[in-house]
Amino acid sequence: MTKIITCDVCWILDGDARPKACTWCSRCNAWICDDDQSNWIRRTRAAAIRARLIARAVAVVALAIAAVLSFARPAAAQGPAYPYSVSLSCTPPSSGTPSGYNFYRATFSSSACGNYARLNSTPVSGCAYVDSSPPNGLYCYEVTDLDANNDESAPDQMAGHVAIPLPPPTGLGATVARNTNGTYDVIYAWKNPTPAPSDNTIYCGPTKASAPIVKTFFPTTKVRITSPPGAEVCGVTDTDAAGAESGLSNLAKVTVP
Repeated sequence: MTKIITCDVCWILDGDARPKACTWCSRCNAWICDDDQSNWIRRTRAAAIRARLIARAVAVVALAIAAVLSFARPAAAQGPAYPYSVSLSCTPPSSGTPSGYNFYRATFSSSACGNYARLNSTPVSGCAYVDSSPPNGLYCYEVTDLDANNDESAPDQMAGHVAIPLPPPTGLGATVARNTNGTYDVIYAWKNPTPAPSDNTIYCGPTKASAPIVKTFFPTTKVRITSPPGAEVCGVTDTDAAGAESGLSNLAKVTVP
């Protein structure tokens, strides 16, 4: 069946949502344009990226205390903008008026939370707190309230845990190189944070780095990609061992003749 619709391969790889003549692929569960019907490299790359995005779409349900990683999320799977912060909020008790609240954080390992450490130096007046610039890792959060005598209640713990990504790569640069056959490559180079990530993903788009174009499956700081003509804005992210993807690096403008 042919239909004028957005090609799933073009959308995932190029950020191109323009309607085109596409054919439904039941095996791929996707609409694929005529140009990509025989391009198995692009189809395989798009399928791998989509499978990864679906696998990452996991929701964390909070109870009385909710933790939200502050996102400036563009299209695709990029993480939050750096520096990261976690906004904590809770529901005050139904009876009594607390004199303040204490918020705690613990490292999450395997299936359990470790020892909690208080985040605020003095009691917080409202039932909300921002954990600014937490380090990379998996964390649990809890909150307590204080009565008029500053006696602390039992803790109320957040369900699940929060993943803080690595800092994004830095120093991204892009160099255009002409091949002997007349095509052009773009050489991307950057610096990864410490510890080294599990992989990197390069995003590009006409006006913003929104569509994934290549993903490395090993830590590296340079890739070379054959690229079509045109101007794009590109950035790179990294992913830690727990699967948390960072925000974008600095942006690099690329113009291929």
